Amino acid sequence: HRRDGYALAASPLPVTRMVDHSQLRAVASQTLSRLHADTGLVVHLGVLFGGDVVYLDKVAGRNSAVVPTRVAGHTPAHASALGKSMLAQLPAEDVDSIVGPRLTRCTRATIGDLPTLHRELARIRSRQGLAYDNEELAIGLTSVAAPLRSDDGEIAGLSLSGAVPLHRLQRTAPFVVRAARHISGQ
Repeated sequence: HRRDGYALAASPLPVTRMVDHSQLRAVASQTLSRLHADTGLVVHLGVLFGGDVVYLDKVAGRNSAVVPTRVAGHTPAHASALGKSMLAQLPAEDVDSIVGPRLTRCTRATIGDLPTLHRELARIRSRQGLAYDNEELAIGLTSVAAPLRSDDGEIAGLSLSGAVPLHRLQRTAPFVVRAARHISGQ
């Protein structure tokens, strides 16, 4: 904010990496809200930015404080179902260059090395991109995620998260897959 009004601030993102995701958010908005209403869980829409997930949207209702994320915030991709679902869409050599040789641990359950990450990504690929996270990002938090792909090849992801047992999230997987397909189709 300046004396004469508002101005666009300098961004820490390199200009070549700045992408307008407003169309994706607009297309996904109604589906995200419906998924939250149907499950009562926190819904995220995110994209990869280097080795991180950047959250484009979060529909949480009264459960917002349970899940420590925010729109425009970021978390390590290898430590969340959302990030792993997107990483699994990439070739192994791209994953290596994106996440780098050192994987930050958020909890004791976080994947801490590349060979283990590649085994997990292979399992995710065998499930057509469906990924799970059992207390990898935060203690007491579980997630299920599926990738989104646009016609131009852009990768994004959709997840459900909450402080619920993993078996409950596994029952919501068909909802996540269906929602991801719907958004990708639009």
